[in-house]
Amino acid sequence: MPTGRILYNFKKKGDRIKTIPESDITLVAEPAPEVPKSLSRVIDRRLARDPEHRYRDCTPLRDVFELVEF
Repeated sequence: MPTGRILYNFKKKGDRIKTIPESDITLVAEPAPEVPKSLSRVIDRRLARDPEHRYRDCTPLRDVFELVEF
């Protein structure tokens, strides 16, 4: 976890159904500005709410990770 915290915190199992579709996803750079921007962009894209904005499979993701500067 590059941000040092979990994405969602549920009090009850049933909260997942309601909370995930309704909540905003925090970009990595907000709670963890020290995370390299190249890595932050990859993580944010993986977590995109709209499937059209995510990587379709692992091939482009692998290629991007080769370019990430740690």
